[in-house]
Amino acid sequence: MRNNVSSELFKGLNDAGYDGYFTDAWLDETAYEVGNATDRHTHFVIYKRDDIGGLLTVKLPTRKFISAGYLIGRYASRRGKQFKNLSHLVSEIVDLAIDVYPASYGIGIVSIYNPLKDKQLGHITSVLDTADIEYNVEYSDARWVCRIKISKVAGNLERLQRLAQ
Repeated sequence: MRNNVSSELFKGLNDAGYDGYFTDAWLDETAYEVGNATDRHTHFVIYKRDDIGGLLTVKLPTRKFISAGYLIGRYASRRGKQFKNLSHLVSEIVDLAIDVYPASYGIGIVSIYNPLKDKQLGHITSVLDTADIEYNVEYSDARWVCRIKISKVAGNLERLQRLAQ
């Protein structure tokens, strides 16, 4: 038995609406353990019961005390960073066309067979620059799409929100 695991771990997770299980580094099904964690259990899989697709594997610390609060905090911090879809904000800011579209990372511009790409890119970047929104421009590997990737830091998202209103 690992001595750094709270005896109230599963009760705390359950009360907060989460479930999970211990497993080994290879996520071996035979290592699945609902109750006690042994030294071979190096990871914990946590998920919120009402969050479809919200599974997170957390590597367990060897010295830090492992409680429900610790695992829920790790889950919340990782889930917040994994995916923030900006398409609903972008569609309010940019005039969308068949070759300009909102994306989870920001704005996509079709660059292949698009004679207006440079004009569209210039317009969009000037709007973002005026609003002091951080972004970077990159191309897909085949250069078919120009991606305007908008930074998802808190201050930037607030400025984007104001611009969309």
